[in-house]
Amino acid sequence: MNFYTFLDLTRIEHSFMLALATIIGEILVLGSVPSIDFLLLTAAPPFLIGIAAFSLNDLLDVEADRINRRTDRPLVSGSASKRDAIDITLFGFIFGNGIAFFISWPAFLIALFFSLFAILYNIILKDLPLLGNVYIASTMAIPFLFGSVVAANTITDSIAVISTIAFLVGLGRELMKTAEDVEGDEQARKSTTLPIVIGVEKTILIGAALYVLAIFLSFIPVQSEGPYSWDPAYFIPIACADALFAFAAYKPVMEGKSALRNARNLTLLALGVGLIGFLAGALM
Repeated sequence: MNFYTFLDLTRIEHSFMLALATIIGEILVLGSVPSIDFLLLTAAPPFLIGIAAFSLNDLLDVEADRINRRTDRPLVSGSASKRDAIDITLFGFIFGNGIAFFISWPAFLIALFFSLFAILYNIILKDLPLLGNVYIASTMAIPFLFGSVVAANTITDSIAVISTIAFLVGLGRELMKTAEDVEGDEQARKSTTLPIVIGVEKTILIGAALYVLAIFLSFIPVQSEGPYSWDPAYFIPIACADALFAFAAYKPVMEGKSALRNARNLTLLALGVGLIGFLAGALM
């Protein structure tokens, strides 16, 4: 397995975002930038657990991915083997939780909880209506809380708002993904995901509504007391991210299932821009 295949198998960009969200949580709660050693140490558990979870997902989803013609997946294309996915999964879970154990007891409990739920998600939760989607959305919110807890053992109002925004965006993305993957989930996994239960069109509408709600919530930090209050370093990137999310909501609603993949890829860019806004606002 080459380096680029490793990046595809682990969807490593997501893990970098989890690590960055942890760092943002730390900076926000402390009001300053911790030492590099501390940042690297505390960002490692979400990063490693993230790559483990995605490798496990591809390992258990290979038949569904084949049906959904996901030739971009390394196990489907044959560029990676099941042994590769197993090794990465074990490495990420073991070392991610091991590092969290040495950081603090609360850090270890959070890491262990989400590791166990990552396994449970891939085995059963993702096949149930909404429950699996809620779990994945929570993994996008928890790094901010994780960073806040490991740095100061508290959760501020700013952290709570940002985590809520991340959760709503994550839930919207996951609903859109289940709508996109409905054929493979139903045929290969015998799933009862939300679009299988209520239909693809209604699921798309719910996902789009969650994006819109997250857009509205993103303006709360601008108008509230705190580090983001009327800070252009925050609201300019956030406005750009909101525009991308609005477009990603509009396209599937207007064009249907055929627009889902491109729209979901667009939300990944929006997440990156949003994280830049969160980080820039925390630093300024």
